[in-house]
Amino acid sequence: MMDAIQAIKTRRSHRQYRNEAVTEEQINAVLEAARWAPSWANSQSWHFVVVTDKAIKSKIAESLSGNRSAQAVQQAPVLIIACAEPGKSGCYDGAPVTDKGLSWYMYDVALAMQNLTLAAHSLGLGTVHLGRFDAATVGAIINLPPNMVTVSMTPLGYPPENALPVAPPRKAIEELVSYNVFGTPLA
Repeated sequence: MMDAIQAIKTRRSHRQYRNEAVTEEQINAVLEAARWAPSWANSQSWHFVVVTDKAIKSKIAESLSGNRSAQAVQQAPVLIIACAEPGKSGCYDGAPVTDKGLSWYMYDVALAMQNLTLAAHSLGLGTVHLGRFDAATVGAIINLPPNMVTVSMTPLGYPPENALPVAPPRKAIEELVSYNVFGTPLA
């Protein structure tokens, strides 16, 4: 298994998958990684729906209007949908306690999904973060209860052989980091 820094630097988004099954052990491993993500006051307000049914994946792919990853949803053997319960994360007694309102669950789900995708990559599996879809439609397809929202999803499967996409350029660290106050570079 690769180390964390290597996984972070080499993980890529995959939109094509081989016709090869993902094992239950692999699915459980990536879900276990997601389960260990940090969350607001350990609220763990996320819930994951694992979809392997081709008809359900096809319906979900239809909700990805204009998203170039729609084919990946149908092609990958597994689709993992991350949902959350607003009003838990970032809240005490159901009331938001930050200026982020009730949206802190988005941050928590992002942390869990990052763990999941890095774990998948370390196991030789491919993923791609999906956010452009009709959340209400996906929620209806998977029978999501009214107190939950659909946040993100990722196909999960084996990318084509030797299909490590080229890393997109990254900004220089000096463009991304300030010291002590915004805009101050390290002296």
